[in-house]
Amino acid sequence: MSDREASGSGSGSGSSAVFLSKCETCGGKYPDFMESDPGRCRCRRARHKTFAKLSRFDPKGRMTLRKMSSLSERMERARKMGLEALSRSGDKGIMLFGPPGIGKTHLVVGLTRVALAASMVATFENVPDLIQRIQDTYDYERMTGEEPANTSRRKIVARLCAHDIVALDDIGRERATEDARSIMYEIVNNLYERRRTVLVTTNLTLEEYEDRYDEAIRSRLAHMTNRLKVDGDDRRRTDRYV
Repeated sequence: MSDREASGSGSGSGSSAVFLSKCETCGGKYPDFMESDPGRCRCRRARHKTFAKLSRFDPKGRMTLRKMSSLSERMERARKMGLEALSRSGDKGIMLFGPPGIGKTHLVVGLTRVALAASMVATFENVPDLIQRIQDTYDYERMTGEEPANTSRRKIVARLCAHDIVALDDIGRERATEDARSIMYEIVNNLYERRRTVLVTTNLTLEEYEDRYDEAIRSRLAHMTNRLKVDGDDRRRTDRYV
């Protein structure tokens, strides 16, 4: 951060000055030593929203890398590759194929938290929920003939792709409709064009994945990620959190 300056009242006012720093990425200014106040910094505001989202998704804070135990060899490799991807913004991310319950979501949530702790602009999205949220905006457009002010399909995708690190959890669980495939292409293409680092999970097998998505989506994700087939015990059944 740079361009540190003081703001506040002058001498004799009885209040102390607040020092502001300027974000090197977005140019917005924010108060020093006040992490809870994003000021006018869009990057800080985005991180705060992701922190809040993860708190709702994982209220007990169990999904951290430190709380992943008894990892299979392939999951440990996925963890290391995920951390390497975070260390080189814009580099290839990871795409994890594997059955439910083995810790894929836990891993990408943990990686998202690592990115946030390192002041990266990161977000986490459950793909079926994301696509449903976009489709819910259609009713407003049909009734009014106008695009919703802040929640149109275009704006939701744009906000998502403004993050440097994007975790997309559970692709393939969304309904297999033409509209859902169109939304997926729009999301993936925007992330591809903006060279974002993506962390993807799916319960699909490689064969199911190739049947589900067309070449336009698959080729972009192949360019953006290292694909890993992972395995392990069902953590939801054995409760291996520590």
